[in-house]
Amino acid sequence: MSKWTLVLAYPDCILFEIVPAAQRLDPLFPVRVATPDGRSFRDDSGLTIIPDWAYRDVQADDCVCVLIPGGNPDRIADNADVARIVHAVRDRGGIAAGICAGLRCLASSAPLSVGESPTTTPPPTFLPTCAHTPIPCGGTRPTASTASASMRA
Repeated sequence: MSKWTLVLAYPDCILFEIVPAAQRLDPLFPVRVATPDGRSFRDDSGLTIIPDWAYRDVQADDCVCVLIPGGNPDRIADNADVARIVHAVRDRGGIAAGICAGLRCLASSAPLSVGESPTTTPPPTFLPTCAHTPIPCGGTRPTASTASASMRA
């Protein structure tokens, strides 16, 4: 399988938060969706989410980016498969991104190591077509580490 992006959807998540990122990523790294149990669900907008996998079935070897939307992160914050997936992606130099409460899931599953910096923008080399403006965080400008050039290979 070619390189791809994974959305970790869950009941009570707010999927519209990650739609712009998914739209930008899909042409480069097709978007796949996983849910906690692999079942479809209807989100608060009325859309039915049909997953590709259950979290437990995700083999993240070719996943270059994992996106976790906000909502009620208590639904997945302590899910061991979320931690496994996020670690697998980050350990290979991929991007783990959360929106709003999705950051809580990232913080509990894969805290930043000493020397790593959080970012509010995608690394420029990862999304060459993405026009973005960094958002100041606590009065300081965050930094973005560049994604491995091998991701696109």
